[in-house]
Amino acid sequence: MMHTLTYTSNRAGTVIDLADPEGIMCGQILELRTRTWEFELGYRSLHATRPAKTVKVTGLVYGIPALEKAEELFDADMYAYLNDAAKPGVITVDGWSQTCLVVGHEPDYTSPLLVRGDFTVALLDGVWHKPVRQSFSRSTARYNRGKDYPTTIATITRRPATSAASTTNPPCPRG
Repeated sequence: MMHTLTYTSNRAGTVIDLADPEGIMCGQILELRTRTWEFELGYRSLHATRPAKTVKVTGLVYGIPALEKAEELFDADMYAYLNDAAKPGVITVDGWSQTCLVVGHEPDYTSPLLVRGDFTVALLDGVWHKPVRQSFSRSTARYNRGKDYPTTIATITRRPATSAASTTNPPCPRG
């Protein structure tokens, strides 16, 4: 079950919630969950890549202004990507993200309050990413003494220099 679905413009930093019941609501996103490998079989070998691909996501838009704002942002990102070599936007689904561009919207039902249609999304990475946060902490019960090094100045002692060390390394002349 999907909880969050957002599109973030890298150019403007604007975030569009694509799971907003009062704006754009994309319900089933099965098309986004597909994965495909392009592969070529050789003699006892296989070469494979995950290419960029386009998928269609059906969305309901409550209110024409929400659709116009989203399409304006999608078009601005596409223009910046093609002409200014700007970074594409990022689509995020429950913490999983992928760079993408929304390249089209095809409405199949319109009314004064509601527009239903398919958004065409170009997924550019070919694979979804999720940041991993790892933290390591030591247990104070197990590691309370460190490596048994002396902890106070009083317990640290210097070894006296041996006579062999003083004869092989004469002091530098000052002069």
